[in-house]
Amino acid sequence: MKKTFNKRAIVRIAGTVAAIAMAGLVAAGCSGEGGGGQRRAEQALTRFLAESQGGANFDAAAFSDLLGGISPESFAAILQNSPVDVMAAAMTAAPADLVAGSLGHFAVGHGGNFAYDLNATGDGIIITAYRGPGGVVVIPATIEGFPVVEIGNRVFVANIQQGRQTTRQNLVGVVIPNSVTRIGDEAFRNLRSLTSITLPNGLTHIGNHAFAGAHGLTSVRIPDSVTHIGESAFWSMNSLRSINLPLSLTVLGDAQKIFGSFSNNRELVELIIPYSLDLAPLIISVTDWGITSTNAHTFEGSMGRLPLATRARLTDAGFTQ
Repeated sequence: MKKTFNKRAIVRIAGTVAAIAMAGLVAAGCSGEGGGGQRRAEQALTRFLAESQGGANFDAAAFSDLLGGISPESFAAILQNSPVDVMAAAMTAAPADLVAGSLGHFAVGHGGNFAYDLNATGDGIIITAYRGPGGVVVIPATIEGFPVVEIGNRVFVANIQQGRQTTRQNLVGVVIPNSVTRIGDEAFRNLRSLTSITLPNGLTHIGNHAFAGAHGLTSVRIPDSVTHIGESAFWSMNSLRSINLPLSLTVLGDAQKIFGSFSNNRELVELIIPYSLDLAPLIISVTDWGITSTNAHTFEGSMGRLPLATRARLTDAGFTQ
């Protein structure tokens, strides 16, 4: 018996197969183009940063145009190998979400970059000094098998002499592990180069003057675990625009001191206060001699650009502008 074939059916089948094959080729091409596009974007950014000379010749507009295809992981990998002045300029110009997303991808610092000691109970590490190269510092969660639980007093502090920063000019970002519960007095004071910091979710104590004068920070998120914010902890940060009060807060500043915890931040436009946070107890301070006083100056010089509703809530609680 002679077999017959429907030519039209054969044509339709052939056309369908060809279409499927073409779709596969296009998809493969797009995939390759996507990977190639990502690589080209990374190469273009790497070349741009290699040709830049830090703040003096850094073209922020041209830099922004190169970030479209850059992932946070790639951003960190590229910056990791850049000079510190270029890194600082890039982290200042990059979108905040890209910077925040990239911090976790920087290499973790090793114990040799830090001086450290055991805490009083012998079960945790206190960082007592930093002696690394700068850039983005990722503090390790453990050193010699012990959890890192505290950043001591003045660990990253920058000394200011005759209006010039003489040390720590090259520290632009810090990632603190969740094991850390305490940041000591003046730990990051006057660190003008610092543009980004990640505070850990287990943090409970922020010391006096901890971030005072850290002019490069524009935004700080204080985790809900924090109960104590010391005197002048966030005082006079010239670029600070957004910060929050955690619901867990019980101690705010020191009435015996001249400057408040958040005073003299004239660029501040957002202060996030949980609706259920009672501000009244935070304005009361008891001195070492048992004398009750008020921390009315806590936000002095920082309310001018805040929303009216926020200002009203602060002033109704007794804080002065």
